[in-house]
Amino acid sequence: MKSVQIYPPFDALYYSFYVKGVQEYFGESKVEFSYDNFPPLPSDYLGFIIRGKKPIRIVIDAYDGANINDKGALEWSDVFGKVNLNPSSIPTNSGNKCVAIGPSFPIQLWPFFKSFRNSVKHYRPHARAKSAREHFANYLRQYRDRLPLSYFVPGTVKNNFIFFSSSIWREEEAPGTNHYRALFMEVCKSLDGITFEGGFSPTQFPEYEERYRTHITPKRYPFPEWLEKIKASSVVFNTPAVWRSHTFKLAEFLALGKAIISTPILRELPAPLVHGHDVHYVDGSVQSLRESVTLIVNDRNYRMHLERNAYQYYKSHLQPIKVIERLLNHRN
Repeated sequence: MKSVQIYPPFDALYYSFYVKGVQEYFGESKVEFSYDNFPPLPSDYLGFIIRGKKPIRIVIDAYDGANINDKGALEWSDVFGKVNLNPSSIPTNSGNKCVAIGPSFPIQLWPFFKSFRNSVKHYRPHARAKSAREHFANYLRQYRDRLPLSYFVPGTVKNNFIFFSSSIWREEEAPGTNHYRALFMEVCKSLDGITFEGGFSPTQFPEYEERYRTHITPKRYPFPEWLEKIKASSVVFNTPAVWRSHTFKLAEFLALGKAIISTPILRELPAPLVHGHDVHYVDGSVQSLRESVTLIVNDRNYRMHLERNAYQYYKSHLQPIKVIERLLNHRN
């Protein structure tokens, strides 16, 4: 089995998912963290080298936005996996390197003491991390705020119960996101026989407090509670967020095998999410939301059909080991 070398100053929160995939694919004992043989990649990327007679250099860009902001990382790589890929943003001279890997989500990869040890071991002041504070904070956040991958499995759905909780975004960065999320909540609250829980988390943007006052919850849901309530929800809602990007929630919903109502997805995926099979698309109007929620809540067979196929999509295309496999197959 080949060994792998990972460039250490990555964002431990965003890239925990992919490090897990590397460990699963090659075996944890075959994975080494080392600065040797790498250019100074920014912490916005995860870089790793598959060792062999002809090493394979892979870079993953999991951040929001379709632009490739570091052309040096693209040029260095043999394969460049991007979460929010827009084919029109790929430089014309990059060949066939770029791969749409779809959405992901942070996981708890290491327990507390291993997180602390790795945060110290992987930090170097000259590396292109955003700051020492952010480097260490991201290790803390992946341990404190997230859960291991094993928690992301389908649960038991509670009939006629809908839960939705999300953040408010600046509307110049995420046009339509707050609006569609608020409409979804309003529709759920208006339907007879539906028990709705949730709302927008308390916002750091006071300019939106009055507009969404009736939708803002008194406090944030702790992530373990959020996860259990999402598992129980009859239906969930997705819409693109910052810079029209995929959200963590989309990947989480697929991993949890949820019946997903979604406005159109605007970034490339490893395979299409098909309406009526993997997801239920709406145009974002009140009528489309009302009809889709009513249909899924009342038609148990259709709901379960969406749930099964959403989970199968995750297992086939998005789980960490499948992402790594896809990147390697693209090179070969």
